[in-house]
Amino acid sequence: MLSFLSLLRYGGKAKPSLAETSEHFDQFAQGWWRGEGPFEVLHAINPIRLHWLKHRLCGQFQRDEKDPLALKGLRLMDVGCGGGLVTEPLCRMGAQVTGIDLVPQNIACAEEHALQQGLSLIYKASSLEDFAASSENEKAFDGVIAFEVIEHGPDPEGFLRHAAQILSSGGLLMLSTLNRTFRSYLSGIVAAEYLLRWVPRGTHTWQAFLTPSDLRWHLRRAGLEEPAFQGLSFALLRQEWHLSTDLSVNYFASAQKPFEA
Repeated sequence: MLSFLSLLRYGGKAKPSLAETSEHFDQFAQGWWRGEGPFEVLHAINPIRLHWLKHRLCGQFQRDEKDPLALKGLRLMDVGCGGGLVTEPLCRMGAQVTGIDLVPQNIACAEEHALQQGLSLIYKASSLEDFAASSENEKAFDGVIAFEVIEHGPDPEGFLRHAAQILSSGGLLMLSTLNRTFRSYLSGIVAAEYLLRWVPRGTHTWQAFLTPSDLRWHLRRAGLEEPAFQGLSFALLRQEWHLSTDLSVNYFASAQKPFEA
């Protein structure tokens, strides 16, 4: 095991391969819907993620945020859907949602839970690259969502290029990730994985974190427009997560695919 000093110096292991990412999350596949467990922090931030998503989609497609079915008819893709923590609420808002994930056990968990809830969702064990290349992508998506996904792969530019490929004209890419700062190293790895144990050890690789400038560059090369950023922060005294202007650790980004001439 790496010593703390070597971990602090080098930021952990090298950028993970897709196979390593799949293997890591495979061992936690049965814990998605437990409020306490390996995905406890995702349950804590999920209301904020969904609020941000709904706000961005309603603004983009001129929908009423107060409408419980504000997303009715929108075709959305959730990349790295896990057990369906985001796909299910989006479905309840009226969207037609497809979820993909590298880990077959995650998909099995998501399908079982959706069946129990009586929800109509499409799930597929697939990488984004394979899905974008498949015949199933005959119709493009109004929105592509990728929460806490891009930092777990070796090729962020390729990931964004494939995400843009399955977006419709005027569609919106919405993602969250971690900034590559000293503060994010202390918060996202040292504290979250080793001290507070919010997430399992080995979940994050600091070298794979993306600065907003990195992400802006990759989005531009993928053919998407200038992104809008929003911070996600934790208030220690109140013990709660909230949206903020601070991008130094966790942040959201959304970018539109240009309308075709």
